[in-house]
Amino acid sequence: MASLGAEVASMTRDTAEWKKRCAMEAMRLADFETAAAEVQRAIFLDRKRSDLFQLQGDILLHLGDVKAAQSSFQKSVMLDRSSASSTRRLVWVTVVEGLREMKGGEFHAAMTRLRHVEDNGVALYLQAVCEARRDNAEARDRALRLVDKCIALDPSCADAFVLRGHLCLSMGNRSEAKSAYWRTFELCPNHPHVQGFLAQLQKEATKLYEAAFACVFKHEHDRALDCLAEALDAAPKHPQALLLQACLRRRLGRFESALGDLEYCSSFCRADLRPQVLRQIALTY
Repeated sequence: MASLGAEVASMTRDTAEWKKRCAMEAMRLADFETAAAEVQRAIFLDRKRSDLFQLQGDILLHLGDVKAAQSSFQKSVMLDRSSASSTRRLVWVTVVEGLREMKGGEFHAAMTRLRHVEDNGVALYLQAVCEARRDNAEARDRALRLVDKCIALDPSCADAFVLRGHLCLSMGNRSEAKSAYWRTFELCPNHPHVQGFLAQLQKEATKLYEAAFACVFKHEHDRALDCLAEALDAAPKHPQALLLQACLRRRLGRFESALGDLEYCSSFCRADLRPQVLRQIALTY
């Protein structure tokens, strides 16, 4: 009896494998309805195979049934928690479903879904967006913690820095907001959500630079340096302010600081300003 049972189990496994191959062939031919039927037969024969549920999830995605695909990927992961491919798929469909719910205004449902995703920058960012929409102090604090976790996982996420800037600005922390917006600018110079704010900062910096220039003519060098410090706090990449600050520091014998200003300025300034920067560097040496 034992050998008969083992033989039946072997035949069942072989049949399940055959049905899996039939499903994969149907997928190759873009016959996803047939593929779904074949993989369902394979699962009926062997419900303990993670790879069958993963394949079923892939087929369901092709059929546009994201919720059912998510269920299949969950079963796949439960059967084999070491399966990186099933885990990636589960995270992806969970994020897609959360985003769909957000677009439909179902922010609470999206938050509930996305909380199940661990160590994923996109999921953390979307949770932060949901919290930020609540527009109260506690929700903003939670949103800021979430967006900081997102940035820790993905320091190149420009949207996360934009959201951080918006949150800091709404919380009255203008300095942190500026820092976040400038980081966004470094990552994505044409990002639409920072252009207006950065343009305003550039205007403020230019006014302070002009005030500093006026102070130089009055020989008020310390006051001029104060104005330039404020200008560069608003717009760290303001080339004229950096050049004037370097010039003043050189006059005051602060050669190392002056060279630091000039080297930083030369790293990003326009081509037409480069000869002026190089001349200042030569004078400082």
